[in-house]
Amino acid sequence: MYKNKTEKKGPSDYKEPYEFRLLIGDSIICQRYFRINNFNQLSLTSMELTDTIRSCASMIDEDLKSKSRIYTWHMSPIVFETEEEMRKWFSNPYYAEKVRLSENIVIKDENASEYIWDGENLIACENKINDGTFTSELTEKDVVNYEFAFYVNDKKIASTMFEGVYPYFIRRNIDLSNTRGKFEGEDTTRLGFESYILNRLVYDRQDLIKKIVKELCHVCSGTDDFYYTQTETFTKPNGEKVTYNLNINDPKILKAKYAKEIAKAKKYLYGGVY
Repeated sequence: MYKNKTEKKGPSDYKEPYEFRLLIGDSIICQRYFRINNFNQLSLTSMELTDTIRSCASMIDEDLKSKSRIYTWHMSPIVFETEEEMRKWFSNPYYAEKVRLSENIVIKDENASEYIWDGENLIACENKINDGTFTSELTEKDVVNYEFAFYVNDKKIASTMFEGVYPYFIRRNIDLSNTRGKFEGEDTTRLGFESYILNRLVYDRQDLIKKIVKELCHVCSGTDDFYYTQTETFTKPNGEKVTYNLNINDPKILKAKYAKEIAKAKKYLYGGVY
């Protein structure tokens, strides 16, 4: 006979109530639980938390953009519209001496050969490396919507969205701790190619997870209640006061419901009459 037993939670089942998540849709890319000492409940509906959430999202975006630039510098070939444009460009010593040895050169014309720079001359390649990746236009598939969210006891308190156009390799290897690929030795020539690229991506970078947690802990532990801006109030020309809750728990609803009225109120307050 089945008996309902209450399971006791041990130390291994405990988790801190505060967490942040980086998501693509419902898929969690990065998640961390952490503790906040001297937590202030007023912070959950404050503009300060809103600003911090946006700041953390911007921090992540800038980190991935920087890594994308490093990755493309190592991986992407030089692209020209025509062979004539390529030869004219390489005929200028100023440009030619800046090209790396064995750099790949791709021409958008499908019938044209691809080349490698040997330091002095352009050498035609027998095989092509470009499958359209380096010359095709951006599509909707290249644009990914990321969400950065702050949770308390598994309940979403605030979040913000940002678009990212990063190479597939960067999207596949998102590491906010910036530890994957770190190499203690000095001789990186012993690394495999992918390991070398990962090493270059995280070289001399700080741990973003620690920085994000520090920012969230700071904003949620204000000891003075007057530190927090809970709402913003605007006065209409007829004297009526309207108060808007500016927390970004649901940015889509906020934008649809308040954006036009807030814009009108600001226009009235700071110049012009609507």
